Amino acid sequence: MLKTTALTRLAIDALGLLNVSVYRLSGGRVVLYRFRPQSYLTLNLPADAESGLPTVSVPYAKDRDDYVILWDERCERSGVSLSQIADAVRMEIEVNGSVFEAEHAGLGDAEECKNLLARVRKHVSWTSRYEMDKQQQFPIARLRKTT
Repeated sequence: MLKTTALTRLAIDALGLLNVSVYRLSGGRVVLYRFRPQSYLTLNLPADAESGLPTVSVPYAKDRDDYVILWDERCERSGVSLSQIADAVRMEIEVNGSVFEAEHAGLGDAEECKNLLARVRKHVSWTSRYEMDKQQQFPIARLRKTT
């Protein structure tokens, strides 16, 4: 996994401090940089009698037209398991207010997963890359909109 450099962490801290300072000095009128949160989507999984948790929000990144679901320990703490996502043949996804059916598109072997993670990291913001490293996220599913 590619690691966030100390320079990136320093840049985030410095920009945050500068943002706070300018915001306070301007009386709340000026924000230099708006940190965007990492992208999340809502998965509506088939109902499971054991878990009773058919809906979960998970971090994701786009890879062309596919949605790459990223896993970290926060997902597990929310009560969803890897197998619930991996075993679901079809599910509904909600992204930015749009709801659609999706199916697994396959991740490939460990080397392909590593390449996929490197590729999606190139297309997310630097703050999202930092969050991916901080939470040690890795791809667990690639979902494709069904037609």
